[in-house]
Amino acid sequence: MREYLGSGNMKFVLDIKQAVRANESPFDMCDAMGSDIINVHISDNDIQRDCMLPGMGTMDFKKLTCKLDEYGYFGPLIIEVYRANFKNFSEIEEAKYYIDSVFSDKFRNI
Repeated sequence: MREYLGSGNMKFVLDIKQAVRANESPFDMCDAMGSDIINVHISDNDIQRDCMLPGMGTMDFKKLTCKLDEYGYFGPLIIEVYRANFKNFSEIEEAKYYIDSVFSDKFRNI
């Protein structure tokens, strides 16, 4: 898309779940979007599920922090899961605390 439209003519949302569903590495997708990322949708995954609350799967969020930092991204992080992906609202709060702990030194407005 960047090659077709030209650099600087678009912005991107890095969506971990969508990258996983497309059988793409979220880290490679981050590299492809680079400094044109304007929003990040956070979710976790494992070998069987592609949409889990952060901290419940195998996603390397520390590596994601480094990748985003590499491209100068310090913007919004949105936990994106569906209602079927949690039982209680307290689980969402726990996921937020988890993300806060991972991203706290880089992102202040989570």
